[in-house]
Amino acid sequence: MEVVPTILYSILNMYKNTNGYDVSSMKFVGCGSSPLQKSIQIEFEKRFNLKVGNLYGLSETGPTHIDYPLSSDWKPGSVGVALDVNDVKIFDENDNELDINEIGEIVIKGPNVFIGYFKNNYLYRKSIRNDYFHTGDIGYIDERNHLFYIDRIKDLIIKGGTNIAPGEIDECFLLHPSVKESITIGIPDKMFGEEIKTYIVLKDGCSININELMSHCQKYLPLLKIPKDIETIKHIPKTHSGKLLRKKLREKYDKQRA
Repeated sequence: MEVVPTILYSILNMYKNTNGYDVSSMKFVGCGSSPLQKSIQIEFEKRFNLKVGNLYGLSETGPTHIDYPLSSDWKPGSVGVALDVNDVKIFDENDNELDINEIGEIVIKGPNVFIGYFKNNYLYRKSIRNDYFHTGDIGYIDERNHLFYIDRIKDLIIKGGTNIAPGEIDECFLLHPSVKESITIGIPDKMFGEEIKTYIVLKDGCSININELMSHCQKYLPLLKIPKDIETIKHIPKTHSGKLLRKKLREKYDKQRA
């Protein structure tokens, strides 16, 4: 079975008690089209004894990695290892290759990589450099050659000169038992350039105060990455495939300040 993250969120938050459901006909679940939080993989396996493989690929490349949950050394969190046809590296902002576990841009080379954008050679030449397609995604490769996706470069929050991935902060909030969904954005700040604001959706019947959430963040995040502001909302804007629309909330914030 292959799904998008939204389906997994919905199953885990159904009103009906799903404990004890017979899913023995399935070996594992594949999930793609948008980023999948590690906490969701762990919770789904715990609930159904069914592992979730994290799929990765782009419109410009098709699938580039295989995350096979039935491998003896499988762990949740990565998107697996590159396909044989792909050469995948991590580059810094100057297109220098980074070492193991160093965070940078994911770049891909291979026969499955596209050969051009329709009527947009400028964008194509900009995205293909030194024969590698620059994905606009940031991540790292560990000592087992497993790729870990972190976030989109354009969504990075730059606070006081430090790059902060909003997905890391979202993951922290999802570890709280009362939080159903989380989305983090950067907001303008006179001192730091940008500050951190997180929107959360609470699980049905749950309530929580900001001080409790701040204390929760302090267990998992350094002081620099703790949000300045946390706001509870009813729904998080997403695409049909479940991708979080951070841009929509940045626009909402700007309108509120205007």
